[in-house]
Amino acid sequence: MRPRRFALSSLAVFVLAALLQGCASHDLPMVSPSVYEADVRWLADDAREGRETGSRGLFAAADYVAARFASLGLAPGGDDGTWFQHFTAAGPRELGDDNSLVVGDLQLEFETEWMPLSSSGGGSVQGPLVFAGFGISDPDGGWDDYQGLPVDGAVVLLLRGGPGAGLRATLDAAGEPVPEPLKRWAEGGEGHVHTSFRSKINAAFTHGAAAVIVANDPLTHPAGGENDTLLPYAPFGGGGATASMPAALLTAAAGQRVLQSLGYDLEVLQQRLDQLMKPRSFRFPSTTADVTVDAAAKQLDTVNVVGILPAADGHTDGEHVLVGAHVDHLGFGRGPGSLGGDAAVGQIHNGADDNASGTAGLLGLATSLSARRDDLARPVVFVAFSGEEWGLLGSRFYVEHPKLPVSDMVGMVNMDMIGRGVGGKVQVGGTGSWDGFAALVDSAAAQVGGLVVTQSDSAPGSSDHASFLEKDVPSLFLFTGLHADYHKPSDDADKIDAVDGAKIATLAGEVAFDLATRAERPVYSEPPAADPHAGLADADDGDRPAVVAYGVKLGSVPDMGYQGTDGVRLADVGTDSPAERAGLKAGDVVIALDGKPTKTLEDYSVLLFSHRPGDTIILTVLRGDDKLDLTATLEGRRADG
Repeated sequence: MRPRRFALSSLAVFVLAALLQGCASHDLPMVSPSVYEADVRWLADDAREGRETGSRGLFAAADYVAARFASLGLAPGGDDGTWFQHFTAAGPRELGDDNSLVVGDLQLEFETEWMPLSSSGGGSVQGPLVFAGFGISDPDGGWDDYQGLPVDGAVVLLLRGGPGAGLRATLDAAGEPVPEPLKRWAEGGEGHVHTSFRSKINAAFTHGAAAVIVANDPLTHPAGGENDTLLPYAPFGGGGATASMPAALLTAAAGQRVLQSLGYDLEVLQQRLDQLMKPRSFRFPSTTADVTVDAAAKQLDTVNVVGILPAADGHTDGEHVLVGAHVDHLGFGRGPGSLGGDAAVGQIHNGADDNASGTAGLLGLATSLSARRDDLARPVVFVAFSGEEWGLLGSRFYVEHPKLPVSDMVGMVNMDMIGRGVGGKVQVGGTGSWDGFAALVDSAAAQVGGLVVTQSDSAPGSSDHASFLEKDVPSLFLFTGLHADYHKPSDDADKIDAVDGAKIATLAGEVAFDLATRAERPVYSEPPAADPHAGLADADDGDRPAVVAYGVKLGSVPDMGYQGTDGVRLADVGTDSPAERAGLKAGDVVIALDGKPTKTLEDYSVLLFSHRPGDTIILTVLRGDDKLDLTATLEGRRADG
């Protein structure tokens, strides 16, 4: 752990003075819009490089938050008397030195003839070689390369792209019109989604394949031509889970060399698929493939920033309130969270709304509540979480290693994306976790004024409040909804509404102040289950990110902080859900679904969401030393969330 240093900047001095001189017409001083905006701009500046977990930009932001906490007289709540709570997080997978691909007797050259695809997990696979055309399962389009093809345990060889690509290229070059049936799998066509690497890998995985080899298709990537190139080991653009099994990309030239060694011709196979416009899949006789991918996630040091505002009598322990916001974002968009597509990889994702806006609110509240310290009956803990974008890692680490016992926490207030409200709109989720929250939020909103508050008893598990709800802490989530810039490089500070953002932070402060001063401790109640994608359809401009509307519900809640690759550990199970009725319990580790391994959450998601409502699945779980097979019948989920 490297030591952290901070200094009180001139901006911090300006901020403190401006806030303490701010409007005092309310019982709780209003958060200053100008200071709020200044904080957002500093955190979301290109110099912070997107504040990815474990990065120098994240540590710079942590220093900034710590300096402000220190200037306000807060007590440090991190490790060994510092402001910083260190923990490690599994970063993006990186390739090692032991990568090999052998087909039959042919050894292929790493980095020249083949490369692992970026979703590929580490491991070695040996299996029979199967040709599955384009690797597409598209029933609506009348195309299924896997129909009648046994692929369990096989290494599947696929062509890049989709049916008709070669014919389309020929017709386009000749200036002739392309028939409608050939347009389905072209860019912009209804079936184009099935041609992505992600879809090909997931289709092979759900059919039981052990590994995938995708070859550049020779009709659009001529063997040895300028387009016959490999991709770097970098993430796929866009969102969505990808199975972690070994997956490789071949050049068309290497694909031809492989096929010719087996007595076939890759270009002829593609021509026949185009001419017939129907699948022609088969197993190569007596041919095996060995795929070894050496890839592992590097463990990165990162920090939560923790400060404690003492109660009026000076104590910093016992019953307390926690206010949180995550300070991290997506860095250069090289992880799976970016929604900017391939073009966004390598661009700085500044995350002005997500979540410089919430962190600015956290700083504003620390200042305004410190001005009311003499009234506090309970201390208030402020935490800027890291690792939220990687699975709520910072908040999950905190609740397992709290500065003060979670059992003494009377309430938690979380701010995540509060900077893009339209007309003062803000959503407050989690009011069902204490029967007094609804009235308290109404009262606080009336005092602040100028906000249009929508309350929800439930709260989606997509932000840090979820870690506290799982520990039976009454918790609220303030959020202004998604927008067209969500998880894209365009989420910049000039699009933040600082006036409404400051008001929303003040609203959160009113709630936190009440929790820190009321005589009776709030009593937790189980809020109703929330759709994990609730709020993803709330953007007002109609240009919102593409979100998969999953059609099935199991009711299992994965432990997002679990970083193992031996299965998916469950943090909770929904009440009266298919998971509960099947006998699943918190702490179970799901190692297989219908006999297919679920090494990672991505594997689990791909398999689960390949099903339809009413399907029966078998979940293999480890519970202590016991291995159990549990049967669940999936329910439907409304497509509109």
